[in-house]
Amino acid sequence: MMTNYIKSTVKDLPKKKVNLDTKDKPTAIAEWLRDWLISRQKNGKISDNHLLPLKKDIADYLGTSIGTVQTAVLKLQDDGLVIGMQRIGSIVCPLYVDIDIDVNKNRYLKLSSKRDSAISVLKKYIINSNMQVGDSLPSARDLATLIGGGASNVRLALNYLTKQGIVVSKGGSSKTGGWKLAVLPVLNEDTDCSMVVRSESMVAKLTPLVEAFLLGNYKQGERIPSFNDLATIFNVSIKTISDAIVLLQQKGFLYSKRGRHGTFLSNGSYQPATDFYHYEKALEKLKALFANDLNTKSPVKTKELSDLIGFHYMTVRRALLHLKKEGLISFVRGVKGGVVVNNKELIC
Repeated sequence: MMTNYIKSTVKDLPKKKVNLDTKDKPTAIAEWLRDWLISRQKNGKISDNHLLPLKKDIADYLGTSIGTVQTAVLKLQDDGLVIGMQRIGSIVCPLYVDIDIDVNKNRYLKLSSKRDSAISVLKKYIINSNMQVGDSLPSARDLATLIGGGASNVRLALNYLTKQGIVVSKGGSSKTGGWKLAVLPVLNEDTDCSMVVRSESMVAKLTPLVEAFLLGNYKQGERIPSFNDLATIFNVSIKTISDAIVLLQQKGFLYSKRGRHGTFLSNGSYQPATDFYHYEKALEKLKALFANDLNTKSPVKTKELSDLIGFHYMTVRRALLHLKKEGLISFVRGVKGGVVVNNKELIC
């Protein structure tokens, strides 16, 4: 069975609230929570099965914003006192364990937060790009595209590296690039060098767990639980479950039906219509259409293109965005707007 965590509430917090009459409220709250955690640990009133109270409840209790409490909890994570687990909460003194194929022996599957992974990948990016002290970093959004992941996680990683003195803020907007390199980062072989691989290895090790669970509980052709339910069962994020399901679909173990029908255990006879969703094949058909058959003097509606090549509207839309990024087409707004080919000769 999965670990049953003990939820703490604001009733467990100190009666004497933290003094928020300070410029650095997150640090004040973090120190207040840190003292409370250490005291409770020494008295045996809290263990590594406990969760911090919900951030919203702490914010209401102290009369501050959730964002301020979130920053304070991140400070506790940096000190190793808690770890954030998606869909679970902030766990006190987590134990990092290897993933075992036996579900019943797993403490939990997530070995590091998305922010931790972003920190490690960002360090590697700085080193591999041969950046020098004083160089400006790309914007958080551009970094997210370069290293993979969400811009919000990259911003959290940059804030952490700022606290470590590795980067410094230039005072500009994070959207336009507000950091420059102060000190070259040093990779920790035990954490940073393996952090990038952990996410992939976690999916790889989770996949046989999901397969064994489904084989033991469902029949061929039967619909499996939703991604949300599976994420709850295995204590992982929906994205991790989704990646595992994709691997099982590629293996032929599962198949999905278009629409809202769901995902099913394969009986070996169903062939999923993957071409319908394959935007890359839609991309090739669009290129052929623009290069040979289509009159491109006037704008063409996306819906018309969808009907012409026989692909779903959203699949065509994604392919068109790719062509726009390459500079091959443009979008014209308005009632008579649509898709316009910039240079027919460049499309092959």
